[in-house]
Amino acid sequence: MSALVGTRLYFFGGFSTILNVTNEVWYLDLSKSSLFDTAAPTWYKDVGMPIGNFDGTACVSTTNDSTVFIIGGRQTLSKIHYFLPLIHLSFNTRNEIQAVIDNKGRIFIFGGMSYFVNDSDNSPFIYYNDMNILDITTMSWSTLVISQAPSYSSYTATLLPTGLIVYIGGRDNLSGQRIPIRTFDTTSLIWSTKPANGSFIGSRVGHSAVLSQNGDIIIYGGSELEYSKEFLEYSQ
Repeated sequence: MSALVGTRLYFFGGFSTILNVTNEVWYLDLSKSSLFDTAAPTWYKDVGMPIGNFDGTACVSTTNDSTVFIIGGRQTLSKIHYFLPLIHLSFNTRNEIQAVIDNKGRIFIFGGMSYFVNDSDNSPFIYYNDMNILDITTMSWSTLVISQAPSYSSYTATLLPTGLIVYIGGRDNLSGQRIPIRTFDTTSLIWSTKPANGSFIGSRVGHSAVLSQNGDIIIYGGSELEYSKEFLEYSQ
């Protein structure tokens, strides 16, 4: 999980092996960009999180630039917490999600999955297709269950100035197939599918996406691989 706070690019948690989850917090200082060496950057270690976490999502508060919200992920205690202090709220924790926050202080978290046995169909996963909204001005949750909503995870979510959230890539939770570009209108609460032309880009999971100053969404990396056997066994 990562978040840009001022000129510091923070990285939270992660794992080196499935059984070795870390609570470490590291950051890169981007204020000295002219001296920034991308081949061998200088890392700084900050105070660790209360618990280890990976496969969650992070975003920076729009009302307090020093507060980072870490949501979901695989962890041992809370379901959501501030970087400082820890708080507990009503939210079905999940993984492989990405949150965005608008200028009204609303955090949008869509879909995802949980690695627990679903007794109804003996599946090792629980899948979600709800849109959860956390209003950080009142610290209150609301949940939208929309009939036309897809169900997927491992996507990227990019909020545009128009209020549209652009979802790119990911895995359909039901079919396992890759999915097209979709948008969610945070005003009308309507999902749409968006075609794209130009150079071919393969569908993917586990990639990253950022919005540039000129309005381009830049996508990097990702994978076509499904879960490894080791990962599925650990999840079950």
